[in-house]
Amino acid sequence: MFSVLKKYKMKFALQDVADLPTLFKIGMMVPCKILSVENTKQSGVKVKLSINPEDINKDLSPEGLHNGMVCILSVHLIYLLNLGLKTII
Repeated sequence: MFSVLKKYKMKFALQDVADLPTLFKIGMMVPCKILSVENTKQSGVKVKLSINPEDINKDLSPEGLHNGMVCILSVHLIYLLNLGLKTII
């Protein structure tokens, strides 16, 4: 049952995702965090990035927030912004 539900969710989740040219435009600045850098003989340097606010703000604490600070957020619903910190609602 679990595997059927998982396949169902994956099938519809992939259909709901816009293609990359719709999401990102050439010249657009996208904040990201480098998760890993790997040197390979075949393709040179392989860099794994994340645009997930939870990854980007992982080292940020509520005490580290201050007026005028620029933060990376994601929009949930129309009025809810997610900073990616579990201790901030």
